[in-house]
Amino acid sequence: MISALPRSLVFVLLLGGAVCALAASPEPAALQARDPNSDEVQETASGLIWARCAEGMRWSGKHCLDRPVLLTRAEAMQRASERQRDSGLAWRLPTAKELQRLVRLNRQDEGLDPKLFPDAPLGWHWSSTTRTNGQSVNAYRYDNIARGVSGESVNRLSFLQGWSVDLGTGEMNGEVAKKSQLPVRLVRNGR
Repeated sequence: MISALPRSLVFVLLLGGAVCALAASPEPAALQARDPNSDEVQETASGLIWARCAEGMRWSGKHCLDRPVLLTRAEAMQRASERQRDSGLAWRLPTAKELQRLVRLNRQDEGLDPKLFPDAPLGWHWSSTTRTNGQSVNAYRYDNIARGVSGESVNRLSFLQGWSVDLGTGEMNGEVAKKSQLPVRLVRNGR
């Protein structure tokens, strides 16, 4: 019967069947706990390993206990170095895009998946990013326009300001004073 159909229709039918088969196959989990009691969650595509708890909190096997510590950007970088030294694992402050992807991978209405990241603080968290696309100022703010955004002022601002990501919405902000105190969630490469 297939031989009686026009060749282009057979191709469309076969292609449609392949698309249906792909749509029917379950999508692999974007994030998963390394084991049920682990204090780490791994991104399956990138291999990144995220701490289940924000810094200052500790994993009980089911929940993150205590409160997150609020750190300046310099203190956040220092905390990552200390954890790397103490554990022997390459923990670091994530980039703004990595934090933003973490929010998007969770497929929640808001924030991180409470099963994978229980008791996770929402709001702004520090990233290691200092610049995105060469500009770290908001050109639409009057005080930036009045001051100008020459290369010198951009470099000066990147020295004073850092990037953070809202773990509730995934929004990024590059105008956060580095002396601001924010929570930190560390990451390391798993591959």
